[in-house]
Amino acid sequence: MRRILGILGCTGVGKSKVAVKVAKLLDGIIVSADSMQVYKGMDVGTAKITADEMDGVQHFMLDVVECDQPYSAVNYAEDVKKVLEDNPFGTPILAGGTGFYFDSLFLPFDFENNEQTLLVRKEMQDLYENQGKDALLQVLEKVDPTSFETIDKNNIKRVIRAIEIASSGQLKSQGTRNSRKEIMPKLLFVLTRPRQQIVEATATRVDKMFEMGLVEEVQSLYEKFDRRDQLQSFQAIGYKEIISYLKGECSLEEAKEQIKIATRQYAKRQTTYFKRMDAEFIDVEQFANLDEIAQYIADKYKNAN
Repeated sequence: MRRILGILGCTGVGKSKVAVKVAKLLDGIIVSADSMQVYKGMDVGTAKITADEMDGVQHFMLDVVECDQPYSAVNYAEDVKKVLEDNPFGTPILAGGTGFYFDSLFLPFDFENNEQTLLVRKEMQDLYENQGKDALLQVLEKVDPTSFETIDKNNIKRVIRAIEIASSGQLKSQGTRNSRKEIMPKLLFVLTRPRQQIVEATATRVDKMFEMGLVEEVQSLYEKFDRRDQLQSFQAIGYKEIISYLKGECSLEEAKEQIKIATRQYAKRQTTYFKRMDAEFIDVEQFANLDEIAQYIADKYKNAN
């Protein structure tokens, strides 16, 4: 079985550019591991790689589903396995910032759905649609207070899943990483930068998104779908804040500032998650340029095989 090469990193660290350079060195294909870039039309707000930036390298797992379609980490793992089966040649490079997607592929979930958990899922989805996010979070706080403290409270699918797990007599917060058996070989690298540089990079990225038409993109998507206020895709950073602006709940400058704050907070959560993974951390500041980083990763991968 081919060893998967993983390139992770928080928002704005340069992982997409490095992945393309590594793919050039290893004759590879790139599989995106970003939970929001799977949605069609969500381009500017997710900093989705452009055709020019791909530089001829094949990319997969972008624009997989419409914004109103449900999509889970389990769906992601199944789809990636099919991509790997359909592309048996070349080095498979998994690149992105959603650590949970990496785990879904390498470490199969040990919580099985059954009649009870599916019933709980339906009840929680109804609760969310009828009473909103706060009602759902109250349930989670009651059944698994530790998860309540640490979970991304804007990720409704993750919140509902934690409640499902608790209904089975187990707790998501207890963790299952160490008890889950890895099903395919991998070599993971996490790109890092000093915290202040990440803060500056995310602020610059947000400003650029506005220049590239973020408001227009969000407005177009928001007007396209029914039941739009219940869509998980529209809870993504950059989208929910602009939607608040479009609904008159805040000014455009307030929305921009909230996006910057939320992006910084997300980058911190990403880093915390990555530290739990079996990966080598690479400080990009220790290299002269991205080409050197790509060469380092490529050499490490060759030596591991």
